[in-house]
Amino acid sequence: MKNNSQSLSKRIKGFIKRNSYSLLVVGCAFFLALSLGITAIVRANNAKKEVPIDDPQSEVVSTNPPESQATASEQIVFEFPLKNYTLGHTYSETKLVKNETLGEWTTHLGVDFVATDDTNVYACYAGVIKSIDYDNLTGTVITIEHADGLTTVYSSLGSDVAVKVGQTVNKGDVIGTASNSSMSESKLGNHIHLETYKDGNPVNPMTYLGEK
Repeated sequence: MKNNSQSLSKRIKGFIKRNSYSLLVVGCAFFLALSLGITAIVRANNAKKEVPIDDPQSEVVSTNPPESQATASEQIVFEFPLKNYTLGHTYSETKLVKNETLGEWTTHLGVDFVATDDTNVYACYAGVIKSIDYDNLTGTVITIEHADGLTTVYSSLGSDVAVKVGQTVNKGDVIGTASNSSMSESKLGNHIHLETYKDGNPVNPMTYLGEK
């Protein structure tokens, strides 16, 4: 019996000696897992103590405004380019309208405002004068860049413009006068052909013009 006990003891010692490294790794892993588990339990208990469920002050209060307020943008309303006018051709992107001056049927990507007495032309919205151009078909043309990807283009202006390229204008500032410098619409008399673009795409100017 004694010999069997000594033999078993030798076998255990031999096993430990042969596998000492593995046993060390397993032991370290066990103690590491035990330490992490204890740490997690302690943190959970501390969190429960710091933020009681029934404490109204523990509710998280967002500092961000409601989504409807954060994403809402100010409605843009244009000033009319003329104070006193009659409407000529309105916006028509797909339906053809007859151009009495040229005798042709074409689309009409703007709105014609025919001047009655006061021929001053007003900036529809605050922005920066991007360009001032001239050609026979459209006459003198002023382009204004606005915020939100909007651009307004005023054609058939007189040559006596009141602004310069790079100038900042406010809504309602005088930028020039209406005339019949546009040879493609000269039969309308003194008028303004107004075009509006959103992110480079034509849109109906009446979308942004308020009631008059």
